[in-house]
Amino acid sequence: MSFTCTLVTPVAEVFEKEVTYANLPAHDGQLGVGTGRAPLLARLGAGELTLTEKDGKQTRLIVVGGFAQIKAGKLVILTDETHELGSVKADQAQKDLAAALETKAVSASEVERKESRVARARALLKAAQN
Repeated sequence: MSFTCTLVTPVAEVFEKEVTYANLPAHDGQLGVGTGRAPLLARLGAGELTLTEKDGKQTRLIVVGGFAQIKAGKLVILTDETHELGSVKADQAQKDLAAALETKAVSASEVERKESRVARARALLKAAQN
């Protein structure tokens, strides 16, 4: 059994295929989605998204932020940005992480932005090292 998975960024539709399993980076940890999953709306964090197609082929991407909705046998992932695992450069990710860590944050909104930038840079750095 399978379900339709659609991955969309503000720029383009990145993926739309039948899958048997999806492993998503929710904001509070990894979330597995299989056939027959109860409806759910989840906020995404930054990390690896793995989609297993019906033939067993896996698509692995890095996603940064957004939301995932599971409803009526369909998974829709709306993300701010996505990267192929092999496209991320370790030196640039390291620079981004250093810059994010150096950012001064006083107000609650500044702290939230800093944490988001740090999480993004760490996810990209991890992807570059894999």
